Amino acid sequence: MIYIETTVGFESAYPIVDVEIANNISNGNKEWKYQESDITCCSVLFGNKIRTLFRNKEDSIIEYKKQLQTILFPTMYAFNERMESGSFKGFLGQKFDIKEIKAFKGKGWNKEKFYQELLKDGKIIPNPLIDEDKLKDDSSLCISLYAEGKKWEIIEHNIIDVIKQYYILIFKDYFLTKYKSRISQDGWIN
Repeated sequence: MIYIETTVGFESAYPIVDVEIANNISNGNKEWKYQESDITCCSVLFGNKIRTLFRNKEDSIIEYKKQLQTILFPTMYAFNERMESGSFKGFLGQKFDIKEIKAFKGKGWNKEKFYQELLKDGKIIPNPLIDEDKLKDDSSLCISLYAEGKKWEIIEHNIIDVIKQYYILIFKDYFLTKYKSRISQDGWIN
């Protein structure tokens, strides 16, 4: 197992979580099979620290699950509530209170799009670490990277994801105000 603690130059008042998995849980045009997630990497940002736990292929899954529980909080924030809550429920057999970060749902409105909009609108300054993310917002690449044993690309991407989510969370009200007239009652942007 690899445990990394990263100090960042800002403070998050909320625990923000992101997981990467080793298996494909998409299900065609149906609901994704979140509870079948095989978690391999998890980062939690709280205060000015990001705690990241990565599972090597040869590591004990039982031991990884025990260690993973030590970095989690009963209530956390995630970009896609269903991914993290479903993953933890299936992988750990535990229910966590996961709050959704994204201001609204919409085709193409992923972490990268929200983050780029904040940059374009001058709400945040570019973060060189985020610009170096080779995966950008394509976490599905972590599946093949894990199979190939490329752990550091996954870890770096996971850390960057929680940083992006921090910015999206603190500017959630900005997005809600900016797109107020285009957001439907059920939370979708048109």
